[in-house]
Amino acid sequence: MTRMALSELVLMTDHSSTEGSREMLVAAARTLTGREPVQLDARHFMSGGSGRIEADGDRLRLEGGGVVVTTDTVLVYEIPPHRRRDFEDCQRLLRVHGARSLGTDGQAWQAATEEDRTVECFVSDGIAHMPTIAFSRPTAEEAAEAWARPAIGMGGHDVFHVTSRTQLVAAARHYATMGADWLISRDAANFTPDGRRHQYRVAVLDLAAESGGVVFKVNVHPMFGTDRGLETVAVPYVAAHLPPRPDPLPRPPALGRPRAVRLGTPGVRGCRPGTPLGGPYRWRRPATASGPPGCKDDS
Repeated sequence: MTRMALSELVLMTDHSSTEGSREMLVAAARTLTGREPVQLDARHFMSGGSGRIEADGDRLRLEGGGVVVTTDTVLVYEIPPHRRRDFEDCQRLLRVHGARSLGTDGQAWQAATEEDRTVECFVSDGIAHMPTIAFSRPTAEEAAEAWARPAIGMGGHDVFHVTSRTQLVAAARHYATMGADWLISRDAANFTPDGRRHQYRVAVLDLAAESGGVVFKVNVHPMFGTDRGLETVAVPYVAAHLPPRPDPLPRPPALGRPRAVRLGTPGVRGCRPGTPLGGPYRWRRPATASGPPGCKDDS
């Protein structure tokens, strides 16, 4: 059964992904808009999928997985690296139809996802990075403290800190079993304040804050797995997709700050600046030119 929906925000992710970012994005959207985003499975919009994207006036109409939605904002996230080439046609259509989205630049995704291309971009653009060698089905003899990682992948168990020949051989065998191209980078010697080793990564959108060091790799999306990731990363990322809110109504001019004045002080007519208040007092607005500002003679 087809479900029709109108929404300011469509969240398009690969529902087979186990990365787990989708729930945080939903929470961020709810925080900002007060309602749930319409969720679409990106697999319907990959090569060979049945999903459709077409213009609908000044908006666009998306149909996939039994859901039809008309919108102008599509947040794309959690597309596994090995499926991103299959997602490029969807990115192109979103871009052609003017979708408000930060995930429609297929070439930028390629440069970030295929890390041998990332290194080439670093070199051509003069970006400081750790010296890196890209291998295509190498032997262990062709491969020192370094980091080995697949040319296309999400990291995790497929990234190795290599400090011995034995570890290098094990990494080479691992990638050979995967049939994957891979890279070796010199260790950047970056450490967190508590002494843990840390590799400086950059998000394509430069929304993930980092400090110091040379670049280790580039991520297509900002990473949410930080302290207070919802507030510091997910909410700003979702907010970047939303149209600006209209300016608030102008505030009325201030009438002056009320003052506290002493009452019943014998022999004192008017007020002296800086006199401490004590005993009974009451609030009065500043007086007009008929008397000293903010004062009253109660003697």
